[in-house]
Amino acid sequence: MSDWVMVIDDDIESLQIAGRTLSQNGLRVTALRSGRTMLSYIREYGAPDLILLDIVMPDMDGFDTLENLRALEDELKIATIPVVFLTSYNDSSSEMRSLEHGVADFIKKPFNEEKHVQRVKNIIASNRKLLRVEEAASKDLLTGCLNKVTANKEISAACKKQDGILLMVDLDSFKSVNDSFGHDMGDHLLVRFADILRHHMPDESILGRVGGDEFMLFCPNIKRDKDIEIFTTSINKDLLNAAHELMGADMQIPLGASVGAAVVPDMGTEFNELFSLADRALYNVKMNGKHGFAIYSENISDNMIDSGLSLKNLSYLWEGRGYQRGAMYVEKNIFENIHGYVMRYLKMNYVSAFRVLVEVRPKPGAGDESHRESVMDTLKETLTSSLRGCDIVTRVGARHYFLMVIEVDDVRVQKIIERIQNKWENEKYGKYTELIFEDEKIEF
Repeated sequence: MSDWVMVIDDDIESLQIAGRTLSQNGLRVTALRSGRTMLSYIREYGAPDLILLDIVMPDMDGFDTLENLRALEDELKIATIPVVFLTSYNDSSSEMRSLEHGVADFIKKPFNEEKHVQRVKNIIASNRKLLRVEEAASKDLLTGCLNKVTANKEISAACKKQDGILLMVDLDSFKSVNDSFGHDMGDHLLVRFADILRHHMPDESILGRVGGDEFMLFCPNIKRDKDIEIFTTSINKDLLNAAHELMGADMQIPLGASVGAAVVPDMGTEFNELFSLADRALYNVKMNGKHGFAIYSENISDNMIDSGLSLKNLSYLWEGRGYQRGAMYVEKNIFENIHGYVMRYLKMNYVSAFRVLVEVRPKPGAGDESHRESVMDTLKETLTSSLRGCDIVTRVGARHYFLMVIEVDDVRVQKIIERIQNKWENEKYGKYTELIFEDEKIEF
């Protein structure tokens, strides 16, 4: 199927020239005369592979149209469409402003040269490759669900905009599958279970895999106990059928799924808080028979305090959920409390370590900083995933993170910094920002 280019220009002659040139070179073209028409067209018929957008137009100019387009992409949850600005003016300030707004290119009219067509084709090809890379980076390779980082981001955004319910889903007795039938069988079961979740979750839900056998969902417009009960019963029934199909009818492992829920916005809209509440509800199910569901309430919290204080239960709470990969992130006030202990441990055990300060700076001409917190959240994930479980990350300012990197020498710490740099350059915000590192060896 031909690549689809949308041309937006209030000048009919310019539309005809661009449309004819692109069509003659094998591209599908839609020509429209205003930004408002374009936005309505995308809403009804979908997104093109690229937009050629005139800057100077009545009612809504190119810059306003671009701003409204980005808002529409967020609303429709579609990928960013590359935009190339068209203009008949030889104005360097407009070109600089265009690039600051994140346009893919800037072309002088008239659009009738082969080099212009090739630039369009190159942008489409590059964007398609980038989308494939971004999709691969956002997915759990085994199940095809969103990975933990991406699921956290998307569900966090959804909780701020939509009513619904956050669900934590954990398989019961899954370890016995790996122990008795091997890890390959465990992987097959996880893939089937992810499909079961997709089949039963409501439309427009968000599904992520956040641990080995733990999944997280955001289901919009659901709050009733009955709906969650039906969901839980259905996934348990299908899971058991799948297990018997894969491992045989005589399979005796008490497999099932436990579900913990937090209601949005009744229990808040902040993701971390909701995650914690759903996780507590899940723990309550685990400690009270499994294979069921619970919506968080104060009663659950009280019951956990009253009945959960056994060594077995505490071990499950703190260890049984598995260890998170990557560095430990702690808030600044908590780090201040444990810093002295860490330093004493290093000194007593003759362990080498480095302090590293990381600053994120906008690149020249990168525009405003309205996305600073999104940048910092992304950097936090980059740092924690680039370091080891014995390392510590904490945020110490509007633009800074502090790292304590354990058991490394001068060569190793520089390799770690290089790895973080390379990973950041491939992140979304790496195009617009740069990282500045300052490191210091801890001496005793």
